[in-house]
Amino acid sequence: MIILVGGAFATLAVNKIDLGDFHRGSSEPLGLSLGLDLVGGIHLVYQAGEEGFEPTPDQMSGLIENITRRVNKLGLAEPSIQQLGSDRLVIQLPGLEDEEQAKSLIGKTALLEILKRVCTANPCDDTAPQNFSDQLTGLTGADMSTAFAGTSTTTNQPILLFELNRGAAAQFSVLTTELFNTNVVGGTPDQLAFSMDGEVLVSAVVSSPITAGSGQINGSFSAEEVRQLAIQIESGRLPIEITELSSDFVAASLGANSLDQAIEAGVIGLALVLFFMIAYYRVSGLVAAMTLVFYTAMVLAVFKLLPVTLTLAGLAGFIITLGMAVDANILIFERMKEEIRIGRSLPFAVQIGFNRAWTSIRDGNVSTLIIAAILFFFGSSGANSSVTGFAVALTIGVLVSMFTALVISKKMLALVVGTSLGKWPRAFSPEGHKGESAAERGA
Repeated sequence: MIILVGGAFATLAVNKIDLGDFHRGSSEPLGLSLGLDLVGGIHLVYQAGEEGFEPTPDQMSGLIENITRRVNKLGLAEPSIQQLGSDRLVIQLPGLEDEEQAKSLIGKTALLEILKRVCTANPCDDTAPQNFSDQLTGLTGADMSTAFAGTSTTTNQPILLFELNRGAAAQFSVLTTELFNTNVVGGTPDQLAFSMDGEVLVSAVVSSPITAGSGQINGSFSAEEVRQLAIQIESGRLPIEITELSSDFVAASLGANSLDQAIEAGVIGLALVLFFMIAYYRVSGLVAAMTLVFYTAMVLAVFKLLPVTLTLAGLAGFIITLGMAVDANILIFERMKEEIRIGRSLPFAVQIGFNRAWTSIRDGNVSTLIIAAILFFFGSSGANSSVTGFAVALTIGVLVSMFTALVISKKMLALVVGTSLGKWPRAFSPEGHKGESAAERGA
């Protein structure tokens, strides 16, 4: 239940808040979200404000929130809206073909309106739209003086403080007095609502007329939610016009062709790596091949859970990591081969192989992670999705490969060595024990 209290500061308890979260969902293969270059779509670049105008971080954040809300109405699976520098936006709309529709929706200036919600029954909220009707009051974002996050002095809970301009305070007083009177007589009281682009952000029952033009919104939400609500109201109070700088269209057929080629390359690469490992390292190679299957499944699961929007560059990074995933196993197996050559028992050779290969594995992967971090930093600062996509895929691949090599591969190899195959060192290495004949080693 929302209450609006008059006095030095009016109070609204939250009834509804829309933070403009992206609608996530995808019909892409394996449920993965695919980027613009794989499914086709529209790429737009906008300038915020006129040349020489320097928007504040909160204004840019509010602009992104507003555009996100509008883009969500298009029903896209995975839109991308990124800030480039201090005053530009890069917008990617995968799967969308109507460029004019996107431009007309995105290019609108944010409109904040204060509405009178006439309630006929309970519940009087968006879960039952038949129970109310919203009416314009003539008050808009232009009548707002400020809105900012704060903390209640009585409950110590996050609240949003707002003030109206002096010229609008009188009209707001008349409106809240009228709404208060519907609350006094009982029944289903009418409410005050704040709407952005026709979508209600919050609505409230007035428990006391607001004559000072100042109020506060409180309710069961976090400090971050209050901050986001303040940004939304501020963006409607001080709307920023945007100017289109460039637009590009990627055909869906081109994206589908790129995806097919990338998947084909991945399958061929995986098959060749598995063949080499099994042919050269024998049983150890078979263990590595099984580990690589686990690795592929785990990486795809991470992509799905985070979730990661997979671009063509990101897919290339993932395919590259298929080969990199066996690097740790090769280091381990080579150390094992050396121990077997000098006559160590197979269980001991396995243990020594993992222990002595660890420093090389660690140093090599840390170096790769540093490079990935640099790529991600520069890609993010320049809103270059191809670079960031490659860096993210590379990072995930390296981290997962370390886990599969040092945990899954080690456990599986220990289990196999514990079987009767453990009596035949040459089954785990192209070289047998020192002192074995060529025939015994199977050379």
